[in-house]
Amino acid sequence: MGNRQSIAGDQIAVPTQETHVWYRTFMTEYPSGLQTLHEFKTLLGLQGLNQKANKHIDQVYNTFDTNKGAHGVELPSALLTSMRRLRMKEHLALPRILRSALQDGFIDFLEFIAAVNLIVQEKMEQKLKWYFKLYDVDGSGSIDKNELLDMFVAVQALNGQQTLSPEEFTNLVFHKIDINNDGELTLEEFINGIAKDQDLLDIVYKSFDLSNVLRVIYNGKEPDTEADSSKSLDKAGLGKVKMK
Repeated sequence: MGNRQSIAGDQIAVPTQETHVWYRTFMTEYPSGLQTLHEFKTLLGLQGLNQKANKHIDQVYNTFDTNKGAHGVELPSALLTSMRRLRMKEHLALPRILRSALQDGFIDFLEFIAAVNLIVQEKMEQKLKWYFKLYDVDGSGSIDKNELLDMFVAVQALNGQQTLSPEEFTNLVFHKIDINNDGELTLEEFINGIAKDQDLLDIVYKSFDLSNVLRVIYNGKEPDTEADSSKSLDKAGLGKVKMK
C-alpha cells in the first residue's frame, strides 16, 4: 500500500499515502497538535515509574523533540515533500507558533512522523545514530562511561533484571569498541563497533524497543498478540517492514 519515498540511497521513508493516515491519527489523539511528555508516557503505558526509569523515558522523549537541540530526530526532505503534497503545512503552522511561545517541551506532528519514519527504516546505521543520541545525555557528541552506565541502570529499572549488570555491560562495550581507549565513544566508534557485534546490537535494541512504540502508537494500546500487531501494521501499509 502506498508509494514509498526513496531517501539517501536505500533508506526507506513512511509511504506517502500513509502519512495522511498518521496525521489524522495524531490530530484525533492530540487536537492541539502537540503531545506532552505526560501524554507520551500515558500512550506507552509508562506511568508510575521510579526515578531512574523516568529519566530514561524523558531522554527518549527529548530525542524526538527536535527543537530541544542536537538530540533531535531528523525529518527527511522527501517526507516533508510528501506532507506538502498532502497540504498539511497550513495545519501545522499554529502548533509551531504555540511551541515557540511555550519554549518547547512538546512533540508536534513533524516530530512525531520523524520518529515513526525512524522506526520503519530498515537501515541499521540510522537507528544506531538515534541510540547514540539517546545515550549521549549531555549532547557533547561522545558517550563516556558514566553516561552509558547511568542509561543502563535506568534500562534495568524499566525492563527488569538483564543478563549483564549495567556495570558489566558498560565495561564490555568500552573494552570492545573504544578503539583509542580514551574512555569516550565517538559516533563512528559506536556505530562501527555495535554493528559488528550481534550480542551488543541485541542489547542496544532492547534498551528501548522502537518497534513496540510503533505498534502501540498505531493500535492506540499495547497489542494483545504479535499477530494482532502485525495485522494492524498491514492495514497501515507497514506490515512488511522489518521491525528490528
